[in-house]
Amino acid sequence: MSNANTPTTPSAANAASQEMKQSKQGRLVETFLNSLGDDAVKQATLDKRRNEAMGARLKIWSSKQEEKAKIDLFVDLEMDAPKSVRNLIATHPDRPAKVDEILAKADAAKEAAKAEAVEEKNNAQRAKVIAEAKKLGMTLQSDDQA
Repeated sequence: MSNANTPTTPSAANAASQEMKQSKQGRLVETFLNSLGDDAVKQATLDKRRNEAMGARLKIWSSKQEEKAKIDLFVDLEMDAPKSVRNLIATHPDRPAKVDEILAKADAAKEAAKAEAVEEKNNAQRAKVIAEAKKLGMTLQSDDQA
């Protein structure tokens, strides 16, 4: 008498064998993915604890520093930070007000450099167009002649 779970034909036996292999592979993949998840949680916990420890030490360090050291620290932290991060750091109780002035000057210098670069690019393109026009025997009206 045959068992209902026992394959009765060779093709059924192959199908059952394939199913067992796939379920075993599925379990292996699931185990692997679970271990990756556990590692990610452990890493996130470590990152959080490390950041908290550094924050606590920074607060203690900052309270012992002279104004110049605090200014240098906050300028370094905020200089290239995104606006949202910069705004958050700006609320720190040990942050000197002078940092605002330094960052405003640095931002203005960056904007001036960007504007100068754009102007240089425009001048180069304008010179290229004028040179091409001369090759074709054309004259172009300049901005001051308009």
